[in-house]
Amino acid sequence: MHLSLIAVLFAADTTLLVPAGILDPDAGRIHPDTAVLVVGDRIARVAARDVFRPTEGWRVVELPGVVLVPGLIDAHTHLALGGLDKISATATLMQRSGVLMVQDLGGLPLDSLARLPILARSAGAWLGRPGGTCDFSGTPMPLGAAAFAQAARGLLSAGTKILKVCISSWWADAIAHPDSVEISREELDSVVRIAHGAHALVAAHAVSAASVKLALGAGVDALAHLPLVDRQLALTIVARGMTIYPTAGSLIRAASGTPWRDRVDSAAAALRAAHAEIVFGTDAGATPYGRPDLEARAMRTLGWGSAEILKSATTSATRHFGLVPAAGRIAVGSPADLVGFPGATLDEVAAFPTPRFVMRSGRIEVQN
Repeated sequence: MHLSLIAVLFAADTTLLVPAGILDPDAGRIHPDTAVLVVGDRIARVAARDVFRPTEGWRVVELPGVVLVPGLIDAHTHLALGGLDKISATATLMQRSGVLMVQDLGGLPLDSLARLPILARSAGAWLGRPGGTCDFSGTPMPLGAAAFAQAARGLLSAGTKILKVCISSWWADAIAHPDSVEISREELDSVVRIAHGAHALVAAHAVSAASVKLALGAGVDALAHLPLVDRQLALTIVARGMTIYPTAGSLIRAASGTPWRDRVDSAAAALRAAHAEIVFGTDAGATPYGRPDLEARAMRTLGWGSAEILKSATTSATRHFGLVPAAGRIAVGSPADLVGFPGATLDEVAAFPTPRFVMRSGRIEVQN
């Protein structure tokens, strides 16, 4: 359809965004002097700013000194840890920070998702052994392969697209007991088999070397934290197509002042050298809500660069979640979920400063 005809048909619902530039996450480039035409809740055109001739009825939003970025995706959150009565307010805080989609890995009720001001998916309840790492939510923990399978079926029938399984404890225990695991291969297999049969993902809290190997053998899709790995195990993770949500901020905080802080650096270096697929996750709830900048800073501390951080929170996340190809990009047909960060360079934008502009589904939520 010709652009002028689009304008005639949708003038009342048409917005022209004129930033200093737009981000191409996969290329790791900022394209300057490029404007974005939004019609309804979708991007209708992306072109050089001087191509557009705004017509009567268009809303034109000038964004000088701002780079437009696809709405950020946070793959590891715990929105309910701030209180069930505060879930919507917490999600709004995330939205105002530029995070427009979250994946909650334990605690967020599945029936609350539609009421949130951002896109959300939730694992619902944690799956792990009684008395284990994840036994703190008040939800009964399964025991035995049959019970794990039943719990998995219940969550999937309630609508979840991802299951969260706890296989190991945290880093200090993983270093002290590298062969430690909390559940059996049979229990894990039962969850993975049922999830994959329903085209759902499985993310595992698996930090120890033994738990990572167990997750790899069972075909787990993602590890919910940076794991304790060496070069060979990192290469195996890549060969098996497993994704990592580093949650670098919560890990660095836990490691601060400990004798194993350097082990975190070496594990991150092994994953970087192997070119492991990284998806952005803040562990919000265990870390402050609405602070993607803290995770970006921690990822940079562990060696990831600006282009990798930006990609991890956009296109890498959409591919991992199996979202439509246009999601996570600023392109024709993409959802009009956009964030405007002040800055002009990749380093400035990848620091995730307080946004000056947020658009969710074509609606402006923040403009200053």
